[in-house]
Amino acid sequence: MKGFRKKVQPTFDGTFNTSSDAESFQINNRDGLYWMSYRNELSSWEEQIIRITKTNMVVKNKEGMSYHYRRFQPIN
Repeated sequence: MKGFRKKVQPTFDGTFNTSSDAESFQINNRDGLYWMSYRNELSSWEEQIIRITKTNMVVKNKEGMSYHYRRFQPIN
């Protein structure tokens, strides 16, 4: 129920370039809804997990913006 979020950029050879920044998070269940809670030395915020599968994830922040993530699939 803990992890970190990091920016990752896939390359054409199947490897990834990653940033050195990482945001730690904790997943909490409140009233049947799941939230990713972030905290660093400057701020804290949450995103609600709307949908998650093996290949996709959708989260929504407090401003109502939804972010859609898709698992990387190499180009053949």
